[in-house]
Amino acid sequence: MTRDQLFKEIQSHMRRFEDVWYKRTEEGMEVYIADTKEFFVDDGGRVEHYNNVNNDEHYCEISDCLHSAADIVREYDSTMRKATDLEAPGLSQKYKLLAEYGDVILAGRELSSGSFEFVTWRQSYNGLEHGNYFGNNYKRAKEDFATRSGLVNEYKLFSDEEYVELYRCVCDTNEGDYELSDEHKLMLENLCRKIPEAVDNFKELLGNSTDTKDKSVTLSRALNIISGKSETEFCPYDYITREEFSRILSQTYKLMLNDDFPALTVQYKDKEQISDWAIESVGIVTSLGLMQGDENDRFSPKDNITKEQVIMTLLRLDELDKQ
Repeated sequence: MTRDQLFKEIQSHMRRFEDVWYKRTEEGMEVYIADTKEFFVDDGGRVEHYNNVNNDEHYCEISDCLHSAADIVREYDSTMRKATDLEAPGLSQKYKLLAEYGDVILAGRELSSGSFEFVTWRQSYNGLEHGNYFGNNYKRAKEDFATRSGLVNEYKLFSDEEYVELYRCVCDTNEGDYELSDEHKLMLENLCRKIPEAVDNFKELLGNSTDTKDKSVTLSRALNIISGKSETEFCPYDYITREEFSRILSQTYKLMLNDDFPALTVQYKDKEQISDWAIESVGIVTSLGLMQGDENDRFSPKDNITKEQVIMTLLRLDELDKQ
């Protein structure tokens, strides 16, 4: 990872702070909060504080996030440099093999933009199947690898959104008219202290986790059926593209039928326009006959899906469920 990449990656993990900006110097990168220079990141990704350290809540939140961002970027930089090339049938991109356990692998690659992409796959005799893509969120990719491979019981891990909802429930119980023993009260108070420490951007998620409060959206995100445009934006009024809907549809199929259906190798004439994170989902929905290309054998992944197309795919999915 170059010096420029290091700083860009750290900044990408700090995007939620609108009042934070950066200035590159010959020695490293200065980090400002509003007009005040607060931190310095050297070429090795180590964070230093300037003399104006304070106990302001916002300052502490930014400080914690900056340290976490620098730590995780240094970790995946080191891991990527030590990793060997991933070799698998039908793999069109060059990935590094970061971890492997059973039939599940964790892989990463450097994008042409200079950023990174991490993904987990399940291996079969046909090659790699059922990829879960996480952008440069290495932490979540590692968690997914641990649960998919069985190293960690998936029911012992919670998503950040689930932690926030648990926190709200605990607070409601504490503040409600419930008869609780001293032991139970102490347990709930401990949970209220521990949960915020488990979520990096807890306060932001608690205050406004996304731009929608719909419980169905929260549940769908927790089930990995759908995701937003970023960690904090769901964009509920945006149109859905055909490749985005293929992802929703393939994940719904897996949950409904508890089945991992092998994806076809995508042969559409415009397959190069399909995003990497969507290519497997397009193959799955095509294999199942849920979605097809047009008369010119084009999938049109960036086109918005129509109401008619949505209805037809859902009817086909319902038929599969009945079989």
